[in-house]
Amino acid sequence: MSFTSVTFFIFCALAIATYFAVPRKARWCVLLVFSYAFYWVSSGWLIFFILCATLSTFVAGIALDGMNSRLEEARKTAKIGQPGAEALKRGITRRKKLVLALSLLFDLSFLIVFKYGGFIAENANPALRGLGLGALPVGSVIMPIGISFYTFQATGYLIDMYRGKQRADRNLGKFALFLAFFPQIVQGPIGRHSALAHQLSEPHSFDYGRARSGILLITYGLFKKLVIADRIGIFVSDVFDAGQAPQDGAIALAAALFYGLQLYGDFSGGIDIARGFSRIIGIDLAENFRRPYYSRSLEEFWRRWHITLGEWMRDYIFYPLMLSSPFQKLSHRLRKGTKSAVMHKIPVAAATFVVFMAVGIWHGAAWRWVAYALFNAAVIAGSVMLEPLYNRFHNATGISADGAAYTMFMRVRTVLIRSISLTFSRALSLAQAGAMISCMFTNFSFGTFADGSLLGHGVDVRGYAILICAVAVLWWVSLMQERGVGVGAMIARKPLPVRWTIYIAAVVTIALLSADVGAGEVNFIYGRF
Repeated sequence: MSFTSVTFFIFCALAIATYFAVPRKARWCVLLVFSYAFYWVSSGWLIFFILCATLSTFVAGIALDGMNSRLEEARKTAKIGQPGAEALKRGITRRKKLVLALSLLFDLSFLIVFKYGGFIAENANPALRGLGLGALPVGSVIMPIGISFYTFQATGYLIDMYRGKQRADRNLGKFALFLAFFPQIVQGPIGRHSALAHQLSEPHSFDYGRARSGILLITYGLFKKLVIADRIGIFVSDVFDAGQAPQDGAIALAAALFYGLQLYGDFSGGIDIARGFSRIIGIDLAENFRRPYYSRSLEEFWRRWHITLGEWMRDYIFYPLMLSSPFQKLSHRLRKGTKSAVMHKIPVAAATFVVFMAVGIWHGAAWRWVAYALFNAAVIAGSVMLEPLYNRFHNATGISADGAAYTMFMRVRTVLIRSISLTFSRALSLAQAGAMISCMFTNFSFGTFADGSLLGHGVDVRGYAILICAVAVLWWVSLMQERGVGVGAMIARKPLPVRWTIYIAAVVTIALLSADVGAGEVNFIYGRF
């Protein structure tokens, strides 16, 4: 059930109407029923796996909570000096680690089998055949929708429970809703139990201001998805799906740049729709994008792009690595053994590579995703290690790092680097990605942008005119937001006739401009992850 289909909006309207019609205490039950109905319609019998993940995580959370309570009691007892208290604490901690390890293994096993089983088998079979052990089956597997997202929510919850950061959810139905809430199940954002679960279970009342804001957000999401992403995706598909690199490096670069725009419109548009619906019923989903194309570096880009995934990686992989004994020892040796500020950054750079390998593998099971991860990690780690040299450069030249010209240079550079990295993720193979990137540097001609070559890939003059106007609107809205001005709030302050004129014009414009690109038929890119 696509977020841009008429069926989905009828489904949402029924969910909203039912939610506010039933008694307040039962409203979370409405969300649970509609969430599982959505999942059943979208995945059928594969609902079994989210049920298994829900039950196992729920039980493990309660077990960890009980051990946390006993550990706290042991700590209090240790202060009194009771014999055996330290041994009791060690025993409880060992059991906590065992429960966490088994529950994480159980939850992640589904993700590994569905998402990575074919990739693992394909790469392991040559070695297995060489050893005379036969071969593992390789074939396409229907993957449960949202498995990457609800698995990360479940594992985040378990790790927080292990750390003692929260109490266990003891209502199975409410916990099931936390993992299966249908607006975010397909492509996020990745929710934290501490921030989301209580919102889902609270009985919200209808608020006209929130409803209006939610509808505006949905409309903006549809604009980004239907008018920009789906139209520019025609060009992107024509170039990349050919399976080989184009002869002209300018076409290859244009395809990479356009894919970045398509991905942003598609992904952030879908998130806007999810957040907009949730806002109507009183729930605030986490912000997942903060105008990433205003970033001055790739590192900053990743802090603004897919924010909830970045925060998940930071809290559950990066920080634990940096605080681990091996990394602490390495950092201590480097600081003690050398005065080089660049060398002191090695632990951060190493942790960055681990994090981005996790990011790449999370996105997909293919060597091109590994290359995508390594490319991003190399750029960011290199930037981190060279930061002291950048500071010396600015001091020596007097060029202000905050100057308008230098800021523009940094932003353009970031867009180009980001586009090259996306070539790995969009290409059909690692070989195609390498050929396209090579072509950008060896056979590039600015004349391509003026000789009509861009018109030969499915987008005509009218299509480019629509895209230019649409991107101009996107840029203006983003600029206002970057300056702290909410466009929705600006519209809300207008007189009633003006407001409704804007609303109706926006809906009609989206419908007209998306009619010729299959409105409601193009699936969301991140729905595959």
